[in-house]
Amino acid sequence: MTQGVHAVHTVMPSARTSGTLAESARTRDREFRPNACAARPRMSSDSASQFQRMSMWDEWPRQSFLELGALAGAVPCARLHTRQLLWEWKQSELSEVVELLVSELVTNAVKANRAMEYLLPVRFWLLSDNARIMIVVWDANPQPPMRVDPSDEAESGRGLVLVEALSKQWDWHVPPELGGKAVWALVAS
Repeated sequence: MTQGVHAVHTVMPSARTSGTLAESARTRDREFRPNACAARPRMSSDSASQFQRMSMWDEWPRQSFLELGALAGAVPCARLHTRQLLWEWKQSELSEVVELLVSELVTNAVKANRAMEYLLPVRFWLLSDNARIMIVVWDANPQPPMRVDPSDEAESGRGLVLVEALSKQWDWHVPPELGGKAVWALVAS
């Protein structure tokens, strides 16, 4: 088993044909399904083995997955998990930035899932190739993330502005096997 991988019961939210998150983001408009919010994601019984076979995972020797309830406690849980993993992976110098990104992405995913008819979990992946960290957060709501330019007095709305400023690259896509959306951010050392 790969170092840092937890038991996985879902499929990584990426387009199987593209092989990378960035390429799959380019096709997201074609894959957007307005009625997807009413349907529950399908889970195949062999999804864990599919997860391990995906070519993208070969690029990331360090991997972790968490499935979190769409509750306020998901954010501190994801941050603590991130801090501990980065320490184990000897990438603590990236901890502050990665933890902030994880907080923003998980917070947005929890809010998006709480707006749904069914309260589904938030899925969180953390990947590393020793030089880069990839954060992927899935929620069941297919509505695209909305970047806004908040006023100086606004108390919220800076999440994606912060993600844009702190990450080397970020984007989102609609995973065909799960629906909803996956938002990802890349951090390089």
